[in-house]
Amino acid sequence: MTISKNSLRLRDILPPALSLLKNKPIRFFPFVIFGIFELIILVLIVLSPRVPFNVVFGPPIKTFFGETFLHYPNHFLLIPVLTSITRMWLSIFLGSLLTGLATLFVFNAYNNKHVRLGVSFNAALTRYIGLFVITFISIMLFYFSVKLLNSGLEKYFNAGHSKLLSLGPKIWFEKILICINLFLAVFIQAIFVYAIPFLMIDKEKLFSAINKSFGMCVKFFIPTVILIGVPTLLYVPILLLNHNAAYLVYKFFPEAVLIVSLVSILLINLIIDPLVIVSTTVLFLKYKESAGVK
Repeated sequence: MTISKNSLRLRDILPPALSLLKNKPIRFFPFVIFGIFELIILVLIVLSPRVPFNVVFGPPIKTFFGETFLHYPNHFLLIPVLTSITRMWLSIFLGSLLTGLATLFVFNAYNNKHVRLGVSFNAALTRYIGLFVITFISIMLFYFSVKLLNSGLEKYFNAGHSKLLSLGPKIWFEKILICINLFLAVFIQAIFVYAIPFLMIDKEKLFSAINKSFGMCVKFFIPTVILIGVPTLLYVPILLLNHNAAYLVYKFFPEAVLIVSLVSILLINLIIDPLVIVSTTVLFLKYKESAGVK
């Protein structure tokens, strides 16, 4: 089947991607490993104000956030912040390696090859620097884009402006900014999503892989954005709940924030990330087939 910019359809991608997830459960192995690490970190964050964990975690929390966040129930307000920060760095140092591993799993399963964990892990480890750099660049680009946008809006409204495009600061910070951040996350991920398949499957050099990923994103922009964006929309309720953590803590019960974090870990690692990585890797493989590259 020839796949081109004009003929590619999501129905060519989704059935085989969903079939791989359904019939080859080992596809979930890298995501489960990452989820376990996230759960361990979440437990440490929850226990950080308690003895003996407060000896290690108490001073930095007190220094960066204040003494009040070491006490119940205010400590629960920190959970979304700290889990977001730790997930960012865990994604860079560990998630990059596991994404490379997951990509090889998909490649082998798609070609009906036996999945050999040790061989795949060694291959991912060999290209760890490239995986690390790709993940680092994409995450830092998103992080600083969000920081710049937030800083710009804060300076604008602190300068005395009451509205921007006829909308007040409450709407901007509580609604529009979340939508913009979500769009940035999808757009930036779309640019880099094929870099790891180019690196791991085609064994391209680092910057060649990034360059070719950008080119493939442009060529298949709409299906790529859909394959990334639709699963990402599942995360919107979590974003809204985390944004209103204070409301959950003081109007409901503090542990509600912990429940949201647990659901977030399960949602990301068992649904969103597997769908995105498997489907975009399948698109990549079908594109290579159409080009006559094995």
